[in-house]
Amino acid sequence: MLALLLLAFGIVSGESRSQPDEKQPKASLSVEEQDSELSKLCEIFGSVDKLPAKGARWVEIQAHSGERATSISGWLVRESDSEIHVLTENGWKGGIDKKQYAAKMRDADFAEFCQNLLAEKKKPFAADPNEIGAYQRERANVDAAVVNAARLAAWASTVGNEDLARQLVRRALDKLRERRSYSGLPARRKLHEFVAGETSPHSEEGDSWNGQDPKVVRIKSLNWNRALAKVPYRPDHDAILARIRQLESLIAEDKAWKEPSKEELVEMNIKQKATYWLHHLRDLDVIQTTQPGRCMVLIDPPRKGTPNSAVELMKLGHEILPQIIAHLDDDRPTRCIGYWRFYAPEGFYTLTYGDCCQQIFEGIALHTIYDRASTSGYPIRDGQGKQCKKRAENWWQEFQTKGEKQVLIEATRRGNRDSYLNAERLVPKFPEVAFEPLRDGIRAAKEGWIRSSMLNYMRQLKDDRVVEFLREQAKAEK
Repeated sequence: MLALLLLAFGIVSGESRSQPDEKQPKASLSVEEQDSELSKLCEIFGSVDKLPAKGARWVEIQAHSGERATSISGWLVRESDSEIHVLTENGWKGGIDKKQYAAKMRDADFAEFCQNLLAEKKKPFAADPNEIGAYQRERANVDAAVVNAARLAAWASTVGNEDLARQLVRRALDKLRERRSYSGLPARRKLHEFVAGETSPHSEEGDSWNGQDPKVVRIKSLNWNRALAKVPYRPDHDAILARIRQLESLIAEDKAWKEPSKEELVEMNIKQKATYWLHHLRDLDVIQTTQPGRCMVLIDPPRKGTPNSAVELMKLGHEILPQIIAHLDDDRPTRCIGYWRFYAPEGFYTLTYGDCCQQIFEGIALHTIYDRASTSGYPIRDGQGKQCKKRAENWWQEFQTKGEKQVLIEATRRGNRDSYLNAERLVPKFPEVAFEPLRDGIRAAKEGWIRSSMLNYMRQLKDDRVVEFLREQAKAEK
């Protein structure tokens, strides 16, 4: 859930996937190369305050709550009468309530903990490979094993045990190579690059973001991304800087925005209402409901209690298209979420203004400006924002020159995927000229579902030529 919350507010974007041209890490590194990796790993974990303090104690905590018992190892950060704060073996920093969990602490041996880890044998694939999500869990486990070994290596180096640190670096490299057998993707070229990409600041408040005022969450997201930008060697550093820019822009507009009253909104003209709903598009909270599929902002319902600003914009019609077109290359995030499959976190994607406006434009214009190359595709994600904007501008110029009636006639006549939607609008609005475009479109259609849809609209016409044409089509189907 935390991953989805971070994604929804532009903190992560699912874009830091391995690239096809990445090479496998070396089978072995020289001592100098190991020391170089160690130095970089210490930089990475130090940037997010995940290194032990000088003289820190390695402890083991036994925590009991009812019948549940948990053992936690880590570096003691501080202790009070009521709490124990630790940097755990998995890199989490937090407090344990002594009374609530009946926690008891004792000193432990860090080197022994690491040697036990090094002695562990590889566990066989435990889950049924046909089980939904099994592949993703195994891959996540291997990713975690790489990062955990790298973190322990940095800790060993920090406390002066360089021999142990090098052993842990070698284990991390082994796990990095093992990752390929689970993911089918090349590992990152360098260990420190992979670890940097998986490392982030502490986020103790993340779980409480759900349900908060989006304006507050955007500020928290900005602060989190600024901290993330300080992590060295991250392969997505440029994307993080872009998110910071996007959030800064949204927050500046939030501060300058004056929310109108309900009465003032009613009195606004169409363009003013478009400005209002475009501002609130950033808060649109729709999540994809089918898989495979896409997040359809005009169809999928938003979170309960929130208006659908995309639908409200579409209702305003052609007059607002220049305002919609202006945002087709806008890469700032909304709260809408699409995904490849719900069990694959790396496939989740936060829709941008441009992605939403592409759907709004097509909903008003009935003209396609973007074709998905995959079931995970969105215009901004695919780098198609400027191309979509150019296609929309060309269509709008043609619409202004020819007028709605002629545009509907020509679009219906083409017999493509847009034609049945144009026919749906042409028939009730301009029935006197609809027969010939429909006839030509049906004859030109190469897909049966398009032809069938357009034939349904043909039946709605009160034209003497319809019956003969339907007979013609019936004979052609035999």
